[in-house]
Amino acid sequence: MVDGVWLAETIQGEETVLVPTTHAAFKWFAANAVVAASDRKSVLRCRSIKQPLNALKQQIGVDTIVPVVDSRQIVGAIGLLMRHTPSEFESDLLEQFLSIIGSAAGATRLDIATTPALIAKKETDLATAFEVALVPARDEGVSRNIQWAGYFKRAGDAGSDFWDAFDLGNGRVIVVVGDVIGRGLAPSLLGVVGKACCDALYTGSTEWDAAALLTTLNRALFRKVRPIQMTCVVALFDGPGGVVQYANAGIPTPYVVRGNDRRLGMLKSSGGALGLAMAKYESIKRPLTPGDLFYFYTDGVVDAKSPQGIPFSDRRLQKAIEDAGNPDSRVDRERV
Repeated sequence: MVDGVWLAETIQGEETVLVPTTHAAFKWFAANAVVAASDRKSVLRCRSIKQPLNALKQQIGVDTIVPVVDSRQIVGAIGLLMRHTPSEFESDLLEQFLSIIGSAAGATRLDIATTPALIAKKETDLATAFEVALVPARDEGVSRNIQWAGYFKRAGDAGSDFWDAFDLGNGRVIVVVGDVIGRGLAPSLLGVVGKACCDALYTGSTEWDAAALLTTLNRALFRKVRPIQMTCVVALFDGPGGVVQYANAGIPTPYVVRGNDRRLGMLKSSGGALGLAMAKYESIKRPLTPGDLFYFYTDGVVDAKSPQGIPFSDRRLQKAIEDAGNPDSRVDRERV
């Protein structure tokens, strides 16, 4: 059916005939799912619409019509040119054919109706599986005097943010936070790929430089066609050395609350998103003092909206961080 009319076309591909869906025969067939042939039984059953039925047969060049009906709705019709009165056996075959295609039509309509729900469930199951791969097995940990705690909540049915903390031992920890640009299962899968790349770099390296890690990750993600774009920040906390080294690839600027004066600051840096051909990254070092608190996050935090549709915003996040300020990262995480 196109633009409110049925398209009736012969097998030989002759000129298409347009038949309005309001045709009297179609309306009758919806309530009377029977074969309209030239045998005596069919003629008797269809006698109330004899004139419009004959006109329809003549219009589309057939002598037998098998309607496709489901739930008292006609979803199609098959026209046959038999050129003779069907025998009793042929009439029985046509009736059986009518029953089969009616059942097939019902099954097809049911499949069409339920497929979106099945797809939605499958996507939700996949999103749950991806979520497990986007976050570390433990969301908190301690390495000598370095303590960390993280929180993950996916936005919508599928999240594309990821984070991890790699304990290098002896009070040295690498923190990685990333976000694939886009929404849905595809970015979520790419987030898993991005985190897997970080895992591989961690297990295969002994010397660490934040900018070098982002550069390597950028090369792994770069594509000339259908580029993958991802924002990411890498920070190496060196407790014994008293320094934190970080590099940023387009993630929202992290915050720091200094342990000596409790003032709110930012880990400023420049660097484009991962996946760009000419992207360059810079490693920046800052002193690490007892009581320092560092906050890494993605734009999903500040873009989150209240039931009234008001974004959480950077200012509210800054206020939440200023009001928290507990030296225990686990307590601080819950407060924020």
